[in-house]
Amino acid sequence: MSQATKERFLVSPFLVFFLITGTQVGIGMLSFQRLVMKEAGHDAWIAVILTGIIAHLLIWVMYKLFAHSPNAEDIVSIHQRYFGKWAGFVFSFALLVYFSLLAFTVLQTYIEIIKIWMFPLMGAWQFSLIFLVLTYYAVLGGFRVVTGLCFWSVVIPLLTIFPMLFFPLEYAHYRNLLPIFDHSIGEIFSGAKSNVTAIFGNGNAACILPVYQTAGKVA
Repeated sequence: MSQATKERFLVSPFLVFFLITGTQVGIGMLSFQRLVMKEAGHDAWIAVILTGIIAHLLIWVMYKLFAHSPNAEDIVSIHQRYFGKWAGFVFSFALLVYFSLLAFTVLQTYIEIIKIWMFPLMGAWQFSLIFLVLTYYAVLGGFRVVTGLCFWSVVIPLLTIFPMLFFPLEYAHYRNLLPIFDHSIGEIFSGAKSNVTAIFGNGNAACILPVYQTAGKVA
C-alpha cells in the first residue's frame, strides 16, 4: 500500500474523542439509569462517576501502552510482542469474539427498540438486512467515513437532545440524593458494573490507534 493510500485512512488525533464517544452513546443510554438505580438506589450517581473514572483510567493505560510501542503497533502486534505468538493469538481472538458479540448485542437491541416503538409488524431479519447493508456500505467507504458518522452521532445529539435534559431540572428535588453513601461499597460497585454498556467504546481505541495521525500526540 502506498504512502498516499495510507494517508487516506488516517484521521486527526482530535477526532479520537468522537470515535470513542460515538460508540459509547447508544443503546446503553436507554436503560442504564434503571439498571444502576436497581443496584445502588439514590447513590446511583456515585456509581456513574465511578464508571467514568474507571473508563478514563482504561483509556489512559491504553494510550500509555501505545505511546511506548515502536512504529505505532496495533493491538494484535502488541499481544504477540508481550505474550508470544500463540498466547498473543488467543488474546487477539478473544478480542475479536468480544467485538463480535458486542456488535450482535447492539444490533439486536436496536432492532427490538425500533420494532416496539415504530414498526411492530415488521420482521427482525428485514431490519437486520437493512442495517447490515448500510453498515457494509459505510465501512466500504473507508475509516474516514466511519469517523464522520461518529462525529455527527455526537454533535447532533449534543445540539438537539442534550439541552432538553436541563429543562426538567426546574422541577428537580435535590434532597432525594440524600443521604449520601447510604448503600454499601459492594452495591455501588455493582451499580457501576451494570453501567458497563456505557463504556464499551473504550476498547475501540486499542484496535484503531494506527490510523491516528501522530498517534503519540493522542497519548
